[in-house]
Amino acid sequence: MRLLASSVVAAVLFGLASATAPIRSHSPAAAYFITNEVSGNYVVAGSISNTGSLTLSTATSTGGKGSHNNGTGPDPFFSQGAVATSQLTSYLATVNAGSNTVSLFFINPLDPTHLEMIGSPVSSGGEYPIAVAFSPLGDNLCVLNGGAKNGVQCYQACFSGLIPIANSKRSLGLAQTTPPNGPPGTASTLVFTDDGKYLIAATKGMPGFLAVWDVESDGSLSSSFTKVAVPSGGGLPFSLNQIPGTKAFVASDPASGYDVIDIADSTKSASYAIEGQAASCWSARSQKTGNYYVVDAGTATLNEVHVDSNLKASLVKQYAYANGTTPLDADVASLNNTDYLYQLMVGTMQVGVVSLPAAGQGKVIQTVDISAFASNNSITVSSDHLAGMATYISLF
Repeated sequence: MRLLASSVVAAVLFGLASATAPIRSHSPAAAYFITNEVSGNYVVAGSISNTGSLTLSTATSTGGKGSHNNGTGPDPFFSQGAVATSQLTSYLATVNAGSNTVSLFFINPLDPTHLEMIGSPVSSGGEYPIAVAFSPLGDNLCVLNGGAKNGVQCYQACFSGLIPIANSKRSLGLAQTTPPNGPPGTASTLVFTDDGKYLIAATKGMPGFLAVWDVESDGSLSSSFTKVAVPSGGGLPFSLNQIPGTKAFVASDPASGYDVIDIADSTKSASYAIEGQAASCWSARSQKTGNYYVVDAGTATLNEVHVDSNLKASLVKQYAYANGTTPLDADVASLNNTDYLYQLMVGTMQVGVVSLPAAGQGKVIQTVDISAFASNNSITVSSDHLAGMATYISLF
């Protein structure tokens, strides 16, 4: 019913605007990241053209505050997934690590850079929220807390806001502080499996592990999680991208390069080294190429990885970003038979756009200045606080 309500509202919006809106050659699309400043957190939204180019457009207050972990460099959360979107329900959610809250927004399907907060920010159910994930239908949202009170909490996402789901607050049991110390020993990211049957949190350690909860029909979680080990050679699983048709994931891993972790059959799991890697921490999957893109902040490299039908992985190509870019979180959007990767580059305070027309053919086609946008919109941004990257393509 919540999904139906969202679709109806979106359809009404579309109908009301169709009489005056210009005819579009493509579905409206946008990319999002957060400023994560202690003085006030903002979602920055940029419109995506039909050629993949990005124009930063709006900055919307989350009603919360940002924070930084106890490290001294960029990457304030030691995680991926500070912002999440649902194409089906047109929702966006983000963390407010300095307020221990989560914010929910409705994305206008006709202009995805326009966000309306739904209700007020709600407690994350713990301390230092670092990642959020929508269920496949977009009607439930779960948050990963990485501080002294770490673990997950899930909510119903509806037009009255975020409503906590009974029996969905679960602990990871990590010995952490608020803000957290790491990266080893910290939580990493949170994902649902494509079928919605499992919720998975990645944690870093030597070795780290995946915590896998069963998800019941009412959104509640199993009382305890199943611990899935990281394969030998790895140890710091940072991001998770599911391999379609399997229960396996590609995980970026700065201890080695990347891992393939099968939560159903550990004999198929393996860790893969990337020679010379320094901080392979973020990743995204391209539907067009079928490959995975592992981001190394330390060497400013985008590593294209292929996984075959037997879950054997190989490095396809490496793309070098400009020195000093410090690439972090990334996401991929599919437009007009081409995929585009949107890359947060905190060293140069930019968003990079990489065209992915086919395997092995990635190319940086644009860089967008974040500092100039922030100055023009009177918001504070700094290279050690920026976080997250998520995309949205309207169904209308």
